[in-house]
Amino acid sequence: MPYRDGLLEFHESACAPCTSFLMSRGVVVYVGQTHNLAQRVGDHRQDKLFDRVFPLPTPRHRLDRVERRFLEVFKRKYDFDPRWKDEYQRSGAWSG
Repeated sequence: MPYRDGLLEFHESACAPCTSFLMSRGVVVYVGQTHNLAQRVGDHRQDKLFDRVFPLPTPRHRLDRVERRFLEVFKRKYDFDPRWKDEYQRSGAWSG
């Protein structure tokens, strides 16, 4: 069975609105919410280092609450120290 048979096509409207998780090497580095995932990911590519995006479809009226709960759970690098990006690049952990 070709691997493509196991993949699902992604369409941004399937996850709008959503709570999104940006990950780098298996670590959540950012949690946010959006109504347009494709545009928001493009915006984040300008100033954040990540290699995976996980959207969690979230009802519009629950976005703030769901985002807040996940912000409490994960210790995100980009939310605590804006200098982390430079330190991460210098460490050689990021090859991008």
